[in-house]
Amino acid sequence: MTIIEMLDDLAKWAEDQICSKIMLKAETDVQDGSEKIEEVHPVAWPLYVPAQDGIWPRVGVANVPSIAVEILPPSKDDVQGDSRTVTIRFALATWNPARYQEDVFVPTGESGAGIPNMPAYTRGDPETPPFAWSSDGWRDAYNFLEIALRELGNTDYIKSTIRIMHEEAMEWGPFTEPDGGPLPNFFPFWLAWCSFKVNLPITRARHDVSSLL
Repeated sequence: MTIIEMLDDLAKWAEDQICSKIMLKAETDVQDGSEKIEEVHPVAWPLYVPAQDGIWPRVGVANVPSIAVEILPPSKDDVQGDSRTVTIRFALATWNPARYQEDVFVPTGESGAGIPNMPAYTRGDPETPPFAWSSDGWRDAYNFLEIALRELGNTDYIKSTIRIMHEEAMEWGPFTEPDGGPLPNFFPFWLAWCSFKVNLPITRARHDVSSLL
């Protein structure tokens, strides 16, 4: 398996197993809250998230919310064992500038999905202001992160060849300044990350030496 194939497979798995399990606000230009806010499934990109003014591999797909599947040092090849160990980081990005009326869930007083003791809710509280700037958007990033950690922890192999190395601890946290300073303020963007190690086979072209024996 090549490095490119690994990145593509990891991005596809992240989109199927993580991004499909959450809906988040799609990045848009907000002025006063009158704009239409759309909730979408995040998209996973191999290696980096394309710039907004760059060439888009997928027309009409927002770059946030998203996961960037990154490679971190150290990664190494075991030449004798024909295996590769790679440190992977999922860089998670969300966008949430405010609390909208539709963000509030109001209990209906009925059972949800016909299950006793499970309350049903409806979206939108008429007593809540339609729009209010908020710094609570970080909760989206950490809900997203929680799903990623859960799915990674419950998965042993991706496409039967990429083994998640559960013997190595997963790491996670917020993005910080390079010098370890305070959290950078990218409002209304909210960022988090998790990293883990994978092991996969590598196939090397071997020279035919039989004619020399």
